[in-house]
Amino acid sequence: MKKIPLIIISVALLMTGYCFAEQEVPQIFGKDLGVEIGFETSYITYTEPGVMRDEGFMYGVTGALAYRNYNYMLSIEARGSMGQVDYHSGSSGDMNNIDDNMWEARGLVGYDFEISETFAITPYFGLGYRHLNDNMGGMSSTTGAAGYDRKISYVYSPIGIDITTAFENGWNIKLRAEYDYFLDGTVESHMGSIPGYYDIENDQDGGHGARGSIMFKKRGETVDFIIEPFFRYWKIHDSKQTKDPGGSIWIEPKNNSKEFGINLALEY
Repeated sequence: MKKIPLIIISVALLMTGYCFAEQEVPQIFGKDLGVEIGFETSYITYTEPGVMRDEGFMYGVTGALAYRNYNYMLSIEARGSMGQVDYHSGSSGDMNNIDDNMWEARGLVGYDFEISETFAITPYFGLGYRHLNDNMGGMSSTTGAAGYDRKISYVYSPIGIDITTAFENGWNIKLRAEYDYFLDGTVESHMGSIPGYYDIENDQDGGHGARGSIMFKKRGETVDFIIEPFFRYWKIHDSKQTKDPGGSIWIEPKNNSKEFGINLALEY
């Protein structure tokens, strides 16, 4: 999989934003630069239909930097989480308390259509990278099957819309709906830790994702308080085939993941 320098791209987007002519920020947003720091918890389910299922709670931190100049919006979003999941398979048994960790970074560009002083619509697009470590190495299932570490990476393009409404009592509500266009993916299976097996890498090039959230923001004099329930979904097709040094053919089967959670944050 091609390694895309998201940090460089995102910083370039922000620098581009500062080149816009200085004009008033739409009143509904109130400020040209917002910094958000938060904590999120979620329940995630990863399924390979007819093969296996992982599920468990994740806990992590989030951060976002949003810059607005007149109607243009530029944003960098990042999150990292960790937790433990339980593995279930009809053929290879069960395995509990598997350590997982995940991180994601995104750069977004949008345009604010200010319908009124209290209502705005912001379509956006961008580039994202998601990475998951599934740490089963050294563990065994209830049937004696040996576990191994896996690293799963996605590169995708988010395409979405935000709908923001402001109320006189100091509350803002933002609805987000997003489609994630899957660009590329890689699954690294570190099976070389098991005698007779090899480390392999499968390329994924088909699938899509989607996510949605509803953000409740209470505006304060210096700090805004945010509560944001969210849902994230991925559906990935069968990977390309890979032949290991022993001549065996491997494929990463089609899969899907569902994540429900809530983010609690402060915006400065």
